Amino acid sequence: TTAITGKWHLGEFQPEYTPTRRGFDHQYGHFFGMLDYFTHDRDGKTDWYRDDKPLVEEGYTTHLIAKEASCIIREQAADKPLFLYVPFNGIHSPHQVPDSYTAPYQDLPKTRQSIAGMLAAVDEAISQITAALDEKGLREKTLILFSSDNGGPGPGTATMNTPLRAGKGSIYEGGIRVAAFATWPGRIPAGITIDEPMHAVDWYPTLVKLTGAPAEQTLPVDGLDIWPVLTQGAKSPHEALLLPGMSPEKMALRIGDWK
Repeated sequence: TTAITGKWHLGEFQPEYTPTRRGFDHQYGHFFGMLDYFTHDRDGKTDWYRDDKPLVEEGYTTHLIAKEASCIIREQAADKPLFLYVPFNGIHSPHQVPDSYTAPYQDLPKTRQSIAGMLAAVDEAISQITAALDEKGLREKTLILFSSDNGGPGPGTATMNTPLRAGKGSIYEGGIRVAAFATWPGRIPAGITIDEPMHAVDWYPTLVKLTGAPAEQTLPVDGLDIWPVLTQGAKSPHEALLLPGMSPEKMALRIGDWK
């Protein structure tokens, strides 16, 4: 079973570009970014769908996405594999969160309280999803991957990327170097930190290998298998990493310690 709960952001101007036409059995959430967290509206139009059909419902999007993901896990047949993709719109702008989530962060500057509360809501949502895995007895059988997509925006005001320079949209480390983790009890050593450079595109060939899917692909694959890096302390398989910014003229190339 394949399912997505959260942000799609890969096109919908024709039905062929929507999630259920692109490999997902189930879809829930929004097609674009920057929607209102409470009304689910974007540019005056509701951006909320189930199985690619418009859906009207109430609730804070982070809560709804977590609830849907948890339900999918609980309803999944125990003997059937599940690929669940959960791209939260939190903590993307607009920076909105129920007041109760900002209460613990009143000592932060006003511009940071909302983002701190939004992140707390995402943390809570992830704990609900892992709780669903525990209830089904699936934690030992599940590989969990977590990653941010870019550094925090507005460093020094809305977010803090210290000690890294700059933030979202730049090709400095504060824009492109992000936190990520992988956990799989008994398969990935627990409590270790990996400093080897890796790239988001590496998840694809790594998962292709783990699932036993055909290694031969129609088009060239950008990423490399990083399973030995995660499990055996191996060095990064990359000789070089191409790091794009937000526009074609912004590009960085990292080779070893040089960038």
